[in-house]
Amino acid sequence: MYIPIIRINRIQQLNPFYPSYIQGLLDFLSGKNRGRSDKKILGFIGEKGYISDRDYVKLTNRAKATRSFDFKKLMDMGLIERKGKGRTTYYKLKEKP
Repeated sequence: MYIPIIRINRIQQLNPFYPSYIQGLLDFLSGKNRGRSDKKILGFIGEKGYISDRDYVKLTNRAKATRSFDFKKLMDMGLIERKGKGRTTYYKLKEKP
């Protein structure tokens, strides 16, 4: 799956104060060892502004443990943050101070 630059530009419009953060996303997405799941998550967030586990299930056919691992990996990298609890949990781009 490829993510058009237009989506990245949309993220930049939503967060104009974080141009270096956007560049970090571009670097992340252009990495050769990045999995498709990471790109799907970030692409969906770029379109809608957030992603829930239910949304991710519709994009992929991955097991619950694998989906949790995918989200945790992006959180550990500092790209996304978790909001809410339980069924209302969703993930969005991490806001920089």
